[in-house]
Amino acid sequence: MRASSFFPALLVTVAAAKAVAINLSPRQLSKRQTTEVCTDLTISSNNGDRKVVLVIDSSGSMLDYDPDDLRLAAARSLNDFLISNGEAGGERKADQVAVVGFDSSSYTVFPPGDPGNPAADEAISGIIADGGTYIASGVYEAIDHINAMPGDTKDRSAIVVFTDGSDSDTAELVSAINEATGLGIRVSFGYLDSGSSQPDEVLLALRQSKGVYATIAFAAGSQNFVNYVLLNGLTYQDNPQGAGDRLLAGLATTQFIDGSGTVALKYNAAQGERVNFTIVSFTGDRLNVEAKMGSQTLYASTRATSSRQFFDITAPGSGQLDVFVTSPDSPTD
Repeated sequence: MRASSFFPALLVTVAAAKAVAINLSPRQLSKRQTTEVCTDLTISSNNGDRKVVLVIDSSGSMLDYDPDDLRLAAARSLNDFLISNGEAGGERKADQVAVVGFDSSSYTVFPPGDPGNPAADEAISGIIADGGTYIASGVYEAIDHINAMPGDTKDRSAIVVFTDGSDSDTAELVSAINEATGLGIRVSFGYLDSGSSQPDEVLLALRQSKGVYATIAFAAGSQNFVNYVLLNGLTYQDNPQGAGDRLLAGLATTQFIDGSGTVALKYNAAQGERVNFTIVSFTGDRLNVEAKMGSQTLYASTRATSSRQFFDITAPGSGQLDVFVTSPDSPTD
């Protein structure tokens, strides 16, 4: 059990919090065999007026975890989503973007400017893998760039980090994320090592930022991470509430169960689509899992367990597939 002081923000009336990793990975799909990237997603609006910094890991380990530079392709995709000076007009206002790389220290490859400038994508493409992993330096440099950009920072700013490793100084990374959150900057992490995860303190800081944290478990997950960030809302003004209950193919997301509550997640399935789920308890507490489409139960745990739970589902129809996770180990007071 975790002491209540470990996650005070989550434990208003309870004594423990549970961290649950949900890994969604469709395989052998009869409806989406050519790609796992979700294409049936929409966002409410894209009117720009944002201050955004893309922070990209260039440590040497990226040669192993991202040999095809998928993180760079995803970063270019996110940059292309932004409103350029040439696209601005009417209700659409131009965004501002900067690109920061980091290994043993941070460095700027594209200073604050127009996302439509070809030099932005060229700078992203030019990032090479070499050195250590000092994520906090990249986040702090991103904050400096956002503060230097014209206009208000609060609620219209975002930092999006692509990395594969834990920071050399976890406490400093948490401080950097918290500083950004205090300024009204939403911070999101795309994590490219499916074999491990960020420390709990980092996950909590990202949750408080209302950004997203997801492990990119499969090739298509890199683009779906971008989709996830946009669904959640790149900034507070894009979507103040976020969309943390959505599951996308190729991503593993982390959730928290507080008290005797239930984590409810949803995935938009196509009829006949086969979906594989893996449920992991980071804290070693027992979990119950149920998957339903409408009133039809497609999977239910035979008993609560702390062991990894893996199950296949074939969607009986098109629509929302719901996954519910509870823990009998959560205190009820």
